[in-house]
Amino acid sequence: MEKKKHNIKNLLIWGILGLFVVSGMMQGNVFGIRNPVVARVGSLQIKVSDIRKYANLIQLPEGIDREDTRVQEYVFRQARDLLINRALITQECKRLGFVVSDAKVVEVIKKQRQFISEGKFSRAKFLEELSKMGLSEMEYKSIQKENLLHRQWTFMLQNAYIVPNSAAKVIASTYSQKRSGRYAVIDRSKMSVPKLNPADLEKFYKDNIELFKVPQKRVYKILAFKDNKNAQKLQSMLDNQKFGDVQKKFEHVAIMSDADVESLNALVPSELIKFFDRMPLKTGENTRLYGVGEKRYAAQLVRVEDAYTPELSKIKDKVVAEYAKQYRLKNVQPGSGWFKLFDVKFGENYLGLPDVVLQALFFNPVGKIARYDKENETYFVVVDKIAQGEASPAQVQASANYLQQAMLNDVVYAALNSLRLRYKITVLI
Repeated sequence: MEKKKHNIKNLLIWGILGLFVVSGMMQGNVFGIRNPVVARVGSLQIKVSDIRKYANLIQLPEGIDREDTRVQEYVFRQARDLLINRALITQECKRLGFVVSDAKVVEVIKKQRQFISEGKFSRAKFLEELSKMGLSEMEYKSIQKENLLHRQWTFMLQNAYIVPNSAAKVIASTYSQKRSGRYAVIDRSKMSVPKLNPADLEKFYKDNIELFKVPQKRVYKILAFKDNKNAQKLQSMLDNQKFGDVQKKFEHVAIMSDADVESLNALVPSELIKFFDRMPLKTGENTRLYGVGEKRYAAQLVRVEDAYTPELSKIKDKVVAEYAKQYRLKNVQPGSGWFKLFDVKFGENYLGLPDVVLQALFFNPVGKIARYDKENETYFVVVDKIAQGEASPAQVQASANYLQQAMLNDVVYAALNSLRLRYKITVLI
């Protein structure tokens, strides 16, 4: 029992230290250790300096602040996992005897578009771009050499799995097909629904009780401002839990008081509200500042409204509406109002047909009635006839390329999993 408590304590300590460690690592220093080893893959080591080289290659959604501690943690782990995969492939290339000459690396770099000026390679532009990336010339050449080795490995896998021409023809033939069929669209809101007596209504309410539960709701005060010059001062006030004093000191700061989530969504990015909802905040506690686009936001938790299930008498209209919805979905039929379709060709927007109709026409066999339910409408679609066309050589080649790439992605994923068994991986942080 004591050992279990000790293990739980260790997990909690490491969870609390996690963000601190990652923040330090992005600066190249953890607990005073300069450039520590993050992971070992076989005989190769991955250090913090390696992580920092690749961190800027990790793409983030627009408006996300890279300086945010939690974002840094995400970037760090993404870069680490990328480097582990690269280390696996590098060691396998070495085992297989793949080599790339320095001359080949220089040849490839001189053809890269970002270093071309006035139609030819510019060394000045090359060094300028490397400075922006934070890489030395030697580091960049090393990365490019590794990339060329990895291409040889990928090319080896690609050549081991060739897409049969017959399979490519089957896929390509779809592009030259012509199909005819019919579809019906039913407006379910116009369907009559039998009235429920009180007993049946109560039974429906109890049978579907989960649909009517009101989830826990958090109510916030939200702080929003654009002035990045005072961000550090403002953050210091928030760190000292002086949320209420912020507006007194910074008049440009807007505080939206006691606003519920629904009204907040019109003013604050909904993803940020969801992010705040996941935080283990106590009543009266505030978050740090988070940048989204041009603005920065912080929140203070005002209160938490517990989840509950309303009594039937208070939500009777909602229960009746849900019953009507389910009844209509269950009993909707195509009826006699079918629309006839003639010679619909793949890839064409046939007179503005709904997407669900085109999808059903080209992915269903002859005679099968397909059903698609939208918010208030139900579509029924049936294929009557398929006229098989002749695929052009270009269409066959395009299909072969598509299948080859899809197959290669699966093969590379499987190959990486096998390399994980061959080379020992030790993740230290």
